[in-house]
Parts: sequence; C-alpha cells; structure tokens
Amino acid sequence: MTTKDESRTASISSNEGIQVEKKHLLYNLLKQRTLWLIRLRWFVPPGLLAAIWVAHWIGFDFYRQGVLNVAIFIFVYNSILHLIYLWLIKDPRRNVPLFTSFQGGLDYLALFLLIHYTGGISSPVVMFFIFPVLLASILLKRRATWVFANLAVIGMCGIALLEFFSVIPSYGIFLMGERYGLEPGASMHIGILILFLAAAVYITAFLSSSIMEVLKQRVIDLSISHEEMETLNQLRDRFMLQVAHNLKEPLSATVDMLDVLNREYVGTLNEKQRDYVERIDGRLKTMISMIRDLLILARTREETRKLRLETVDLKEIVTRIGKLYSEKAQRKGIDFHLEMEDHQILTEGDKDMLEQMVENLLSNAIKYTEKGSVEVKLVARSDGWVIFQVKDSGIGIPPEDIQNLFTDFFRARNARKLQALGTGLGLSLIKQTAEQHKGTVEVHSEEGRGSLFTVRLPYNHPLPTE
Repeated sequence: MTTKDESRTASISSNEGIQVEKKHLLYNLLKQRTLWLIRLRWFVPPGLLAAIWVAHWIGFDFYRQGVLNVAIFIFVYNSILHLIYLWLIKDPRRNVPLFTSFQGGLDYLALFLLIHYTGGISSPVVMFFIFPVLLASILLKRRATWVFANLAVIGMCGIALLEFFSVIPSYGIFLMGERYGLEPGASMHIGILILFLAAAVYITAFLSSSIMEVLKQRVIDLSISHEEMETLNQLRDRFMLQVAHNLKEPLSATVDMLDVLNREYVGTLNEKQRDYVERIDGRLKTMISMIRDLLILARTREETRKLRLETVDLKEIVTRIGKLYSEKAQRKGIDFHLEMEDHQILTEGDKDMLEQMVENLLSNAIKYTEKGSVEVKLVARSDGWVIFQVKDSGIGIPPEDIQNLFTDFFRARNARKLQALGTGLGLSLIKQTAEQHKGTVEVHSEEGRGSLFTVRLPYNHPLPTE
C-alpha cells in the first residue's frame, strides 16, 4: 500500500470515528431531553385543573368536562411513557428517537382535543401549536420539525372543516352569555385565521430548526475538540513521564559521584573545588526535586490510575518526615514544633501520595522561612476528620497570588525572588492528593508574616475513649 493510500485510509477511519462520536453525543442528548420532556409534562394536568378553576372564577363558560378528560388523558399516557422510557434506556440499541416522536404525536392529539373543547379554530389555545414545533426542533432532526409543523397546519384545517360541516360539535367559549371568537359558519374569517396561524407555525419551524442545527453542530464540535484535547493531554503526560524518568537516573548517579568527591574519598579538595562541587550538587538536587514533582504530577493525572488504598497511620508519617525536617530547620536556625496526639491517627489512602503531601508542606515551610518558627499539628476530631496543619513565620503570600496558589506551575511573586528555581507543582500536587482522598486543603496567609496550611482528611478509626 502506498503512502497516499495509507493517508486516505487513515482519513476515512478518522471521519468514521467522528461520525460515530456525533451519533453517540446526539443519542445521549436525546435521552436526557426526552426524560426532561416527560418530567415537564407532569405539570400539564394540574395546570389544566387550575385553568378550569380560574376560568370559572372569572366568568368564562366552556366544556369543562372535555378539558378535564384531556388532563386525565395526559396524566395516563405520561405515566405509561415514563415506564417505557425506563425500559428503553436499559438497552442502547432500542429506538429512543422513535419513542420521542411517538410522545410528540400523543401531545398533538391531546392538543387537538383541547383546542376542540375550547372553541375550535378560534380557541386561545390554538397558538400552543408553536410549542411542539419548538420541542421537535430541539429534540429531533430538522425533518421531524417540518413533519410536526405540517401536522399542526393539517390538524387546524381538519378541526375547522369538521366543525364547519357539523361533522363534530362546536364547543364555544362564552363570557357572560356571549360567544367568544368566530362562529363556525364564518368561512372567510376562519380561512384568514388559518392562513396566519399556518404562517406563524412555518416561520417558527424554519427559524427554530435553523438555529438548532447550528447549535447542535457547535455542541458536537466542542465535545470532539474536548476529546481531542484530553487525548493530547494524555500524550503530553506520558511524554513528560518518560522524559522525567529517563533524566532522573543519570542525575541521581551524578549526585552520588559528587558525594564521593565531597567526602574526599578520591582525594582532598581545596576550598574553591569544594565550593564548586557543593554548588553543582545543590543544582542537581534541585533538578531531581523538579523531576520528582513532574513524575508525581504525571502519575496523579493518569485517568485510569487508581489509588493504592491501604490503612495509613498519619502519625507515623508525620513523625518520621517531621524528624528529618526538624534537623533541616535546626541547621537553618528555625524553631520546629511538632504537636500530635498519643494514639494512632488512621486513614484510608495511598501512602506514597500522603507522604509526598506531608513532605511538600514541611519543605515549603522551612524553605520560605528565614527566621522564626515552623509549627506542625496533627489531630483527629470527633466529627470524623483528621486535621493536619503547617504554620510558619516565613515570607507569606501576596493577596493577589492566593487565588492561583494551587494552579500547576504557579509560584508566588515573592517566592520567585527568594528561590529562583522551582516547578510550582508542589502545592498543586498537595491539592490533588487531598481531593483524591476526599479531603480539602486551604491556606490563610499574610505577606511578610507567614502562612497556615490546613489539610482535612477523612478519619476512619474510632477515637480512643478516656
């Protein structure tokens, strides 16, 4: 097969995929709107009963029993339609469009009866023919809209002719004994009225179907674009994961070699050499930290990934990581306080992700605090939540940056000045981890005075009794 043939085959396959996607989208939209129509129809019978009462109170007289029968008819067939809908959606192969058209036919029959019982062609209800046409343009294809428009015009002509030739009785509307509207024998006036009603129905059908065709195509295009963007995002994440993974190993090996040099296992270093080695070591460790964040980000964004759930002791995690960072705080001249309860604090979660979350919060607190203290608190509350707080007296966060703080790759203005290097992923990962564990994270901060981060996680272990 030539390259040109392969390209043509790929194009055909792509077009077929788009067509299948379009049908799937329209089918789902039709199911949702069909259910919406059934729910909306439940309001019609009580609405007709209310109209009978209001008309009687005002002084209008008409065939009330006929209108009452229509209300009962609508209630009965809508109950049956609801049961049929529940049966249809269990199997996607069943014909939902045909079912929707059948609903429209029943609605037309109910409307014809209602018009007949409330004055025929001069009934004030006759303009309600517009609504089935509008609904058909929303729910069905353009061809169906014109079918419903023709049915409306034919139905109006049929009612007028049958009443004119006395084939069916003419039920008028009377106000204080006088007939409202046209007499059945006023053929010229009836013809003009039908002409204007038909024009209104057809204009409505044309405008509504034209607009809905454009809107439906826009919805389909947006949905397909969204799917394509999701695919590109997945490819980007996989590429980022592969690149980060390939970079991490040689960088880690280089750091190990620098450590050998720094410990002078292969010879003594002078002050200048030691300074260079320490600078290189620091930059490489920063790069490894960035790569680690990228790896975690790619992992958390895998749609098919599930949390490796297990019972996790948060107290053990915070104690172990807290000990490591207390030493770093001590070397920096920062007071480090750790407050926890005596008993275990358990939750269901992914241990690796929770450890990373704790480490990111403690690392940020010490990194952006030049003097003062870092306070860490872990408590289990009686309302079923674990509260993990990290408070520092560091640089704080500018008010205008707080709203973007948990956005991927975002770093506050003052953080960039203090530490030029950084991915801006740490807080984004903290938020993702908290939400994936059905928890929350929030921040209170004042620039120049420090920050307080609070993570809430579900607590799945009964509190100890006194």
